[in-house]
Amino acid sequence: MLDELLAHPGVEERVVVAGPVGFMALHGGIEVGSLEVAEEAATRIGASFYGVLLPPDLWWHVPSTEFSPRHSRRLAAFLGAVSLVFSIHGYGRPEWGDTVLLGGGNRRVAAELADALARRGMTAETDLERMPTGLRGVHPANPVNLTEHGGVQVELPPSLRRGSAAAAVVDALVAVAAAEARSLCARRGSAR
Repeated sequence: MLDELLAHPGVEERVVVAGPVGFMALHGGIEVGSLEVAEEAATRIGASFYGVLLPPDLWWHVPSTEFSPRHSRRLAAFLGAVSLVFSIHGYGRPEWGDTVLLGGGNRRVAAELADALARRGMTAETDLERMPTGLRGVHPANPVNLTEHGGVQVELPPSLRRGSAAAAVVDALVAVAAAEARSLCARRGSAR
């Protein structure tokens, strides 16, 4: 399914390989603001980045579990270069209000991001059992779980994907990702 999407005219894969921490936005164009949040956070700390941007006339949601590195050399290169990933998504469930849902396999980093968001006045849910099943990001085929240290799937409601609210989300992501990048680099340096 991913290979078909990537072959569609106007679909663009954006990749920057720059460090051990990466940001992904798999649904740019249909989860409005997710690509911008991920790209801004990556740029601010010189992190790696992988994003897929769809043209305005195409609404094609490929499930995250279908984003296989077997179908994209660029995704494979990105995942091979990073040890920890933050996958930025958008969701719209009125019953969850302005809550950020933090899924993915790295529960320690999810808790750290929840604390960083709380310091900026936002609410985050880290309890996987409370989250809607399809938004948990824990499936082993999900690219957020394919790196050495896994990652955090960050599900943002519409209200936090634009303007000053999105900037606050980026600030929280940058704070946590920068600390993780320093830790990863220190561990790699001491292993030599």
